[in-house]
Amino acid sequence: MTTSLSVVEALRVRALLRRLSGPVSTPDRLPWALFGVSFAVYWCTGQLLQEFHGHEAWNYFFNADCPRIVEDMASAQSGTTSGNAASVAHPLFVLLTNLPTALLSRSLARSPLMASLFMCHAAMAGSVVLFHSILKRLGQPRAVAGIFAAIYAVATSNWVFGSIAETYSFVPLSLLLLVRIGLAQTPVMLAALAAVVPFGINIVLGTYSLLALPVLFAARGRPVQWFCRSALFVPLVVTFALSALIVQRHFYPGTNIAKKDGVSAYRTWYSNSDDAAFLEQRRRLVGLHFSAYSIVAPAPRLAPDKISTFMWFKGEAPPTYTPIGRLALALWVAGLGLSVTHLIRRRGALGREAITLLVLVAGWLAGTAVFFVRFGDDLLLFSECWVGHVLLAVAVLLGDAVKNSTQRGRWLVGLAVFAAVLALNNGLFVGKLVRHYNPGSLLTL
Repeated sequence: MTTSLSVVEALRVRALLRRLSGPVSTPDRLPWALFGVSFAVYWCTGQLLQEFHGHEAWNYFFNADCPRIVEDMASAQSGTTSGNAASVAHPLFVLLTNLPTALLSRSLARSPLMASLFMCHAAMAGSVVLFHSILKRLGQPRAVAGIFAAIYAVATSNWVFGSIAETYSFVPLSLLLLVRIGLAQTPVMLAALAAVVPFGINIVLGTYSLLALPVLFAARGRPVQWFCRSALFVPLVVTFALSALIVQRHFYPGTNIAKKDGVSAYRTWYSNSDDAAFLEQRRRLVGLHFSAYSIVAPAPRLAPDKISTFMWFKGEAPPTYTPIGRLALALWVAGLGLSVTHLIRRRGALGREAITLLVLVAGWLAGTAVFFVRFGDDLLLFSECWVGHVLLAVAVLLGDAVKNSTQRGRWLVGLAVFAAVLALNNGLFVGKLVRHYNPGSLLTL
């Protein structure tokens, strides 16, 4: 017995010495910092809007119906929901958000608006952390991942939807969650459960729920393994989604995606035209949103009808840029050009995961562009469906360029300069809007 104990103790001592002699791992605090700073930016912006009741119906930021969102997030447990149109467009939004928001509201002096804003701020800040995590998973240098996460945080669409109560505040979180899961060796059942979330947030994302992870599954394993995993994944997603709809219908009787008047009630919220001139005009505007407006904010249109940014297009000239905006746009376009150039030069040397992700991004962007040319109207609203993927592709390609460059320091300085100029331009965009509608704002002091 004594000898046996001595051997065990010796093994324990040896294991302890091995751990002590190994490299000391320190926790990475950057994700926490990214979340905290992003949340603070969105919270401050939301409070500036609230100074002039900017979260009321058709709020001044970009014409969002904030009270409908607050009702679904914080009051659905009492039996009131926003109606059939929302149930069709956002099939599981109530089930996914109501309970935590209602509990948070009770701890915030029963303030549904404040609780809903906190949840939306946190959802967008969480997507910033996921964006950073994806880049780190792909082997990007820590500095590159951090700078691009900051760029993602202050992009026009993310700053807007991180600051108000909107269902689209949760879209980037749900999409990037699937990307992160797809790059990890997540069990199929858990992956299928997570894939229900994008569909639940917005029905347009149903195709992403079904197809994104099978594409990313191709990054590892043999074709037979990929086929078996994908063949199991798709029916599991459908099963989980139907089950969730049944559960939501039971606990929230006011929600029913299958109700007859649901689709007709939602028809006023999207456009569908066969007019050739209209579609050509929409193609140009969708291209501008994809390549510029969603990331670099143009000068806001300060109209009295509260459509004060650039979400709707009624035949007028496209929005223009201020001098600082033109500088930010020039740097962004240069980044796009360098990304494409690097892809052409290094397409055979990129890792399998990076190539698979770029294939997913390309397919998703092509599909959303075609869809929103035909059905899009509120293009700022819908931009959350693509802005994260555009930035993800650029970050992956430029990150690889930095990693393989002998001028890494210059690359990092250039990226940091762009991040600073972008934050300044988009901050001025927000500030100009707030000062216009609230001359007594803190921003005027």
